[in-house]
Amino acid sequence: MKRFLLIDTAREPATVAIATSRQVLAETQVAERHQLSERLLGRIDELTEAAAVPLSKITAIGIVSGPGPFTALRVGVAVTNALGYAHGKPIVGVTVDEAPSTLAFAALAAQRQAAGKTAEAILPDYGREPTITPPKRRVKVDAVKSSRARRTP
Repeated sequence: MKRFLLIDTAREPATVAIATSRQVLAETQVAERHQLSERLLGRIDELTEAAAVPLSKITAIGIVSGPGPFTALRVGVAVTNALGYAHGKPIVGVTVDEAPSTLAFAALAAQRQAAGKTAEAILPDYGREPTITPPKRRVKVDAVKSSRARRTP
């Protein structure tokens, strides 16, 4: 039986699931989006243990590659690519529109894997250019050092 690790960080809350093409075996969520980079791998470990399906028994890893939030997609895609590389697993990328539910995501991942439409790595699709804000005003290091030097007796 083919099993898939499915990662969706494009939506909130982020979800991680282990599924076959017809059934979700186990699923968990990472509701703390601001802690996604800290919690995602832990949730994947918990899920594989709870489902008794180690990563070595996974057929492929599916990722919702976008569109979605910049940081969340970046974290999800980086984790997916790293796991795929480390465990020698193919990666299946889908979009948010293609995977309205976890079960639809699993079915599509199974179809694409069977058709050989996999990759060694996936790039995120933000849906638009990333909005990166300019850095906040920084205090010059020399000015801070000189003010500290004046206070020192």
